Amino acid sequence: MKFSIQTKLFLTVGFIIIFFSSFLIASHILFYGKYTLAQNKNMLADSYHAIYSEVIENNGYLSSNIQEFESASGMQILFLNSNYDTLSGFIVEDDGSIRQKITDSLEADVYEQEISTHAKKIAEEGYVIYTQHGGYAEGRFLTLLGRIPLGSDLFYVVLKVSVPSIEANIGYSRVFILISGAITLILSLIGAFLISRHWVKPILEINEITKGMANLDFSKKFSGKTTDEISQLGHNINVLSDRLEQSIDDLQKTNARLEEEIKKERQIDEMRQNLIANVSHDLKTPIAIIQGYAEGLKENISESPEDREFYTSVIIEEADRMNKLVRQILSLSQLELGKITPEIESFEISSYIDVIIGKFSLMFKEKRISIESAAEPCMIYADSNMLGQVLVNLITNAADHTAPGGHIRIDTTEIDGKLHINVFNEGDTIPEDELDKIWLSFYKRNKARSGKYGGTGIGLTIVKTIMEAHNNQCGVFNDEDGRGVNFWVEFDIDNGSEEEPEELYLPENGAADETPANGQNPRDGNEN
Repeated sequence: MKFSIQTKLFLTVGFIIIFFSSFLIASHILFYGKYTLAQNKNMLADSYHAIYSEVIENNGYLSSNIQEFESASGMQILFLNSNYDTLSGFIVEDDGSIRQKITDSLEADVYEQEISTHAKKIAEEGYVIYTQHGGYAEGRFLTLLGRIPLGSDLFYVVLKVSVPSIEANIGYSRVFILISGAITLILSLIGAFLISRHWVKPILEINEITKGMANLDFSKKFSGKTTDEISQLGHNINVLSDRLEQSIDDLQKTNARLEEEIKKERQIDEMRQNLIANVSHDLKTPIAIIQGYAEGLKENISESPEDREFYTSVIIEEADRMNKLVRQILSLSQLELGKITPEIESFEISSYIDVIIGKFSLMFKEKRISIESAAEPCMIYADSNMLGQVLVNLITNAADHTAPGGHIRIDTTEIDGKLHINVFNEGDTIPEDELDKIWLSFYKRNKARSGKYGGTGIGLTIVKTIMEAHNNQCGVFNDEDGRGVNFWVEFDIDNGSEEEPEELYLPENGAADETPANGQNPRDGNEN
């Protein structure tokens, strides 16, 4: 059977109380009578010596002294002369004679016999103590019979205590000790229970706290206010609980960061594999085209100048495409590795957007796409070089997915203290489950689409990486009416600057994905 610590403590203390209470009662029953009898014998002996000394000092003992002694001690006292006559008093006169006051000697024969019986011991020790049965007064007496020499005469003193009165006192005492012992035992057990509960309470509280700690619950705290060792233990556990909670919280945060880092490592590894596969795929076609047309030129398949010019143009076009792809991959790699950091400056955004749009006028004219800017004048903080690359990539992406006769609109809005630059293009919307995927390198909604139609597949990845370098966000959402797609980026607003920079970096069109020559680019192709 399993007992709680409170029960064990109560049973232990209760056993000790019962044991010693029983020991006390048993000792009283077994030894108190003998002890009382011994004490009465000692009292008789002490009284004898006191009387002896007084008789010797005062040369006698008066009857008034006898009455006073009996009243004070509760003993009976008798004096006997050498003829065993009972005396009520005696005194030595100045001439040496002894004056005696003799009373009725009813017990002379009894004491003569007792003195004869104990004569040897009386002679050796001066007195003898024994239990007297019967005599002139019926009953049992604890009697001291002693000799007192006074001059040439010899006197005897008899001290008696009633044995039945002693036994009655012993009986009363036993009853009292039994009752008081039982009451003491009950009260002690109640006290033991209360004390055990009082002392065990903080231990039980500490036990509950440690149970919670074992289950990673650190909300419970020890509330004891004493300064003993148990309270010190409880407060130490409070400190331990706080430190464990902090340590576990730090470990969880570290684990979360490690999981995130592992997840990112896996994503990077997956992206690296996809990058190799996509780069290999995107380079394979132009390399094959260049190889084929170069071999055709070498073999003089066509000798007309027009055909040679066509072959040469195709080779140059495909080489330029490969050159742009390689430059964008290098640029993305440097951004992701942190080798290129933004050089933040303040400049006005609306005029900057107008300049960027102007560089695309010829392309828009060829594709029969209209574009407008509704950007409000506003000073922002950004790296003008990187911002230009962001705008070029977003505008090129919009042009790639806008059909001839379509429309592109650029505007700005202020949201939560940030300036949002929005690039909207008419065309097909993007499925909701793919809105987050279009920022991945080489992500293509149509896996079979050739690189000839649209960009290299990393333009939007560069946009996202640049925005992360600025500690700002970017996003995309479909138009509510299903008319097209809206991309947005945000930048910090400069509320205190009024001057425009004299010169800003404006990226060339080559910084963005290449625009298809025929302007035909269906929406089901690469979004970035």
